[in-house]
Amino acid sequence: MRPCLFLVTAALVLAGCSEKTPLALVRVEDTAVFDASAASEMLEKEIARGVGNHRAVVAALMTLAPESMPATTLLEITRTPNGLSATAFFDDLADDDSISGYRYALTFKETDQRTLKIDDARQSLRCWPDRGHRDFSTKPCI
Repeated sequence: MRPCLFLVTAALVLAGCSEKTPLALVRVEDTAVFDASAASEMLEKEIARGVGNHRAVVAALMTLAPESMPATTLLEITRTPNGLSATAFFDDLADDDSISGYRYALTFKETDQRTLKIDDARQSLRCWPDRGHRDFSTKPCI
């Protein structure tokens, strides 16, 4: 139990030392379901190539990245009892003066064939300072 407490404490200390809050600690106000068919197609393609489930999930998440690569990208993949949970953060977008970043949360369910399929896909966004909310939300930026 102590290592978990230490990691949480260390993350909070790091967040306080930095002028930017780490993306994984930014509050999520709400999310919306989105069409993840491109990610699903990439997942199936990579699994068929035999790269393994984790690498296939990374490839699927990267299909969600904005056209011009953001300055900050964070991928979190966690094993769950029924598959994997994955979150992709793309932040500090250079080509958008309203939206600072996107957060995509996908749940992957393990099939009978020991491969994965997307079970749930949600997205939210956050705005640049003075352009709206800084939490991840479905509310539009100004």
